[in-house]
Order: sequence, then C-alpha cells, then structure tokens
Amino acid sequence: GALVIIGLYTRVGAFLIACVMLPAILGVHWRSGFFINAGGFEYPLALLGMAAALMVHGGGSASIDSQMAGGKK
Repeated sequence: GALVIIGLYTRVGAFLIACVMLPAILGVHWRSGFFINAGGFEYPLALLGMAAALMVHGGGSASIDSQMAGGKK
C-alpha cells in the first residue's frame, strides 16, 4: 500500500495488493455475500479493481515512477 501511496513501483505495489485481496475475497468474505455490512466482499472487490486498474495504467504523471522515467509517458 505504501508503494501505491507514494507512487514508487506502483505496478508492483498494486500487484501485491491484488495478491492479498483475491485470497481475502475467496477465503474470508465470499460466504458472507456481497454487501459489506454483512461481512461481504464488496470492499475487497473494490480494492481489487483499483489494483487491477493501477497494474494496467500505472501511477500517472504525478507518481515518482513517472518522474524517474523522464516526466512524460
């Protein structure tokens, strides 16, 4: 999570988040249903979706990754 927040190795950090959220959904929250108020997988699924988007698109122009690569993608 810290990697994603500071924008350093964003894709690696997002992959690690996804590696935690997928087992959390399947192993813990799945049997409780979808909605979070019943202990469901709604919030972990949202975090998994965020991680997937960051893995595909990266951290954006304000990230440290972008600055190390020369500022423009």
